[in-house]
Amino acid sequence: MMRGEDEVMRRLSVIVLIVLSTCLGGNQADFSDQCPAACNCKWANGKREADCTNAGFTAVPTHLHHEIQILRMSGNYVRKLGKDVFKNVGLLNLQRIFMNNCHVQEVHVDAFKDLKIMVELDLSHNNITYLAPNTFHGNERLQTLSVNHNQIGALNSYQFPDLRHLKTIDFSHNFIEDVDQKTFLNLGASVESVQFNNNQLKTLGEAVFLPLTNLKSLQLHSNPWACDCKLKNFRDWVVQRGLYTYPTACVEPERLTEKLWSDVANKDFACKPEIHVPQSVVFSQPGANVTLSCYIAGSPRPDAKWVLKVGSLGLRSLDGRTESAQSKLG
Repeated sequence: MMRGEDEVMRRLSVIVLIVLSTCLGGNQADFSDQCPAACNCKWANGKREADCTNAGFTAVPTHLHHEIQILRMSGNYVRKLGKDVFKNVGLLNLQRIFMNNCHVQEVHVDAFKDLKIMVELDLSHNNITYLAPNTFHGNERLQTLSVNHNQIGALNSYQFPDLRHLKTIDFSHNFIEDVDQKTFLNLGASVESVQFNNNQLKTLGEAVFLPLTNLKSLQLHSNPWACDCKLKNFRDWVVQRGLYTYPTACVEPERLTEKLWSDVANKDFACKPEIHVPQSVVFSQPGANVTLSCYIAGSPRPDAKWVLKVGSLGLRSLDGRTESAQSKLG
């Protein structure tokens, strides 16, 4: 009786193994077969990958297996990434998307919606001019974002949603002239590297980066920096935080052109004085006191010198300093 039961169990085990093999083989076949002819669908480093590089696509392929984890689309002609472009073709399991050199011009704010496990996105070497705030809403696992070599001119307030795993942000080689003070306000300690080199930045404030409390690398070189009093505090903050990188240098004013930030003295981060004279003509009686108003502002603090055509005057400035104005005729 026991031998009969053992034989039955043995046969059942064989059947189970055959069924499992068939199922696994079927899954493998489905993954391999459901692949456009221009793509190469394969296992790579333990991930299901679709390599559609330089395949002549003008849109995201519609017949890829829904379990694809890595999508390589470099070198195609996908000029627009519309709303739910990946969701609509069932690619919600994507972890890495490479769409560099795809001539992309427009990116809808919901293009990457519901890609909850995406960790890397490469949109470099395209023609993107604008990214709407919250473009990456819902991509909470995103770690690496590359938007370098595009045509973006500015970053807006609240540019990013709450991305608690984002580590690397690359906006180098764009046309960025302005970074709003609140650009990174929704981000935090996860961000370790930001690249702004090779843009059109002339000035910037340290408040932009204060939310990024664990920032370890900040690339700022190859920008037309105006090294004046408006930039001084930011330069000081960059140096004090150990974030200065060679060869970040001044372009303006002319006397500081090509001088490295680290070589420019504090007093040289100066702004031209602003002078305001409320009344250019003041009437008074001989021997009487008169108020001559002249407001001068600048950084570092400018020195003022009064010059008269005839005679001399004793002057007291608003800060309590006593001065004199001498005749330049004698």
